[in-house]
Amino acid sequence: AAPLMNYMKNPRQTVQGNIQMNFRGIDDFQTRVDIVHYLKTLDWSNEKLANPPQQSSCSVFPFNAIGRYMSGDSK
Repeated sequence: AAPLMNYMKNPRQTVQGNIQMNFRGIDDFQTRVDIVHYLKTLDWSNEKLANPPQQSSCSVFPFNAIGRYMSGDSK
């Protein structure tokens, strides 16, 4: 986690090059620690991530609405 903590604090120094990036870094130590702790929960032992609830295909609003609009269906 140390390299990630260093990167989050000062990414340009960690990369060691003349690189343009929008991410300036996170100064607050506790915020960086919280991010690392959150990332550690993202594995297959986390039941909510390993077994997401099934969604029906009709609940995907944008695709259905676009499909109906494109096909001329007004239902």
